[in-house]
Amino acid sequence: MRTNIPGTYPYEPIIGFSRAVRVGNIVHLSGTGPVGADNEDAAGQTRRIFAIAEEALTRAGAKFEHVVRTRMYLAHAEDWEAVGRVHGEFFGTIRPASTMVVATLLSPTWRIEMEMEAVIPAFTREVDPAYRSFCIWERASEGVYRYRIFENLLTGKFTVQMRDFFGRENSVSKDQIQNLEKYFVELFTETPPEGRGGSFGTIQEAIISFDQEFKN
Repeated sequence: MRTNIPGTYPYEPIIGFSRAVRVGNIVHLSGTGPVGADNEDAAGQTRRIFAIAEEALTRAGAKFEHVVRTRMYLAHAEDWEAVGRVHGEFFGTIRPASTMVVATLLSPTWRIEMEMEAVIPAFTREVDPAYRSFCIWERASEGVYRYRIFENLLTGKFTVQMRDFFGRENSVSKDQIQNLEKYFVELFTETPPEGRGGSFGTIQEAIISFDQEFKN
């Protein structure tokens, strides 16, 4: 099962890439630059990259502790220590395989760009709700799942709905539901759903389909 995790870069559909791609339990994070921190030093830019990476990995159901490889591309060789120390702040105990090379970067203000790969442990019932919902969203028939979530966000019943969908088998915390609510609000801001369509049974089938495939 493949899931593309989009970012906010406007050229993603033009160039043809995703911020991250998850295939099974493996997550590949695209080369990530310090967007929004162009004028900071090497350490500041590296921390910005880690912030962007964390958001993308989380949406894919991964954490930094799951990262098994990083690749660091430096614009200036003399930045190796500053970049390396920040890398060590996040991975000092995790120790992924890593590469650090000097390269010409896309933006002349970037001092660092980084890629990551993560391997998520075998399926558990604790699978991240945001990732699970993202996959179910893709599987549910057009308009069904999207409209129901949208409707419940508007009527203040989102928490009840999420506990109904995910709470039967998973232990979903209040914080996880709040994060999930924020996730869907952002999605609907960009693409509001249209029409009711379908049935609750279709949603249940999407949930069962995801859980069964994720186990394999």
